[in-house]
Amino acid sequence: MPPPGAVTGLTSRVSTAEGAITSQSQQLTNLQNSLNTTNSNVSKKADATALTSVDNRVTEAEGKLTTQSQQLTNLANVLTATRNAGDNLIPNFDFCRAALPGIFSIQPV
Repeated sequence: MPPPGAVTGLTSRVSTAEGAITSQSQQLTNLQNSLNTTNSNVSKKADATALTSVDNRVTEAEGKLTTQSQQLTNLANVLTATRNAGDNLIPNFDFCRAALPGIFSIQPV
């Protein structure tokens, strides 16, 4: 037979251990939930390689747009200079206003 109070002491120790185990179990559950949330959020992020690829494509497109814009400006300047040169090298220069509206403006002389 165990000494008196031994069972009570043992019961108290078991109860304390159970409380600690329950607390740790809750902490582990909370950590698992946090990890699941983090994993879910990370999966929504764009891959660095994909971002670099898109950035390169946008940069290339911007370069082409700038080049085309410069070419249109140069064309407008050449046509305007030709018209203003005094010689009628292009018999019907006013076609530019109808054919290319909004790219450049040409004022009749």
